[in-house]
Amino acid sequence: MINELIDLGYSSDMAVRVAYKSYPIMKLLEVPLTADMVQNFNNAYHGVLVANHVAGHMPFNYSTQSISEAMQEAWTSDGLTLSMRLHNNTAKIQRDTAEVIRQSLKRGKSIKQMARAIFEGYGNGGTIQTDKLPKYIEMVRGLKWPNYLNDDEVAQFKHVLRQTERQVRQNTTPSLRAAYTGLIKAVDEASAIDLSKSVNVAVQEKARYNAERIARTEAARAYADGQMLRYKNDDDVVALKWQLNSRHPVCDICDVYANADFYGLGRGIYPKDKFPTLPAHPHCLCKIAPVYDFEVDIHQAKENIEEGGKRYINSLSKVNQERILGVQGRKDVQKGKVSWQEQARSWNNQPFEVREPKKT
Repeated sequence: MINELIDLGYSSDMAVRVAYKSYPIMKLLEVPLTADMVQNFNNAYHGVLVANHVAGHMPFNYSTQSISEAMQEAWTSDGLTLSMRLHNNTAKIQRDTAEVIRQSLKRGKSIKQMARAIFEGYGNGGTIQTDKLPKYIEMVRGLKWPNYLNDDEVAQFKHVLRQTERQVRQNTTPSLRAAYTGLIKAVDEASAIDLSKSVNVAVQEKARYNAERIARTEAARAYADGQMLRYKNDDDVVALKWQLNSRHPVCDICDVYANADFYGLGRGIYPKDKFPTLPAHPHCLCKIAPVYDFEVDIHQAKENIEEGGKRYINSLSKVNQERILGVQGRKDVQKGKVSWQEQARSWNNQPFEVREPKKT
């Protein structure tokens, strides 16, 4: 639809706006995503529960509707609900998509203008002198084909450019006119391919990335809610451990949560009411692991966040310290100008607040 609207003369912004109004893809994500969140909550909370009141466990007594309603509540510091987040990302996707298309149109326009400038006014009192033709040959050779042409399309485009160079060297007006016509046609065709592929990539990749980011993060949060509620109601679980995902890609704030000893209970172990907000950032796939009363003495817990975090961060390489604190932030923390908590990216000292469904 965006392609058709651009062909009709719509600007990139207007084409994207009209198309997304007809196909509100982020809004359409809300229902299946909510269903996934309910399932994730069920998997986390209900998966290992046993019979009523056995070993301190609570029975499963939440309806699908009550879980769904709880999952619609805001849990991030910005206070955005799932519906609001999807709406905001619709606007972002539209801006990003329109910009990709705008750059493709601009690219095609600039290439065409350069091609025209080479031949404009040649002959019959024109402005291009014979002794200056080598300069314009170099301009032709310097033309860059659009980004999205495949090998065959690039080869065809280069073939037209070589023909143009030969005809310019012949230094005859008819040849130059033929070269002009052939080159402009090739530029138009290449620009059309470039634009079409730009639209496809923009629509698919921009929408896919934003949808996947929201879906993955919200699903992870729903799972964490189920875990937290399960452990909250289990008297045998006295603390919780931050568990890195096995595919954790690079050092970030999750490494701090998982490896710093903030309460004297061991690395990444927290009293149940002190566990950090999870997920810690978009795409975060960390999990919560239970810590039982025979594993730690919860009565020995003592908050030591500043020193515990600083000790762990100091144990890291310079590169990883900068990934967590930033280049300047690392320097300021080392000089004692600021606390590491002020500089740590995505650090959140607020405890996890469970979105508990209403009991039925």
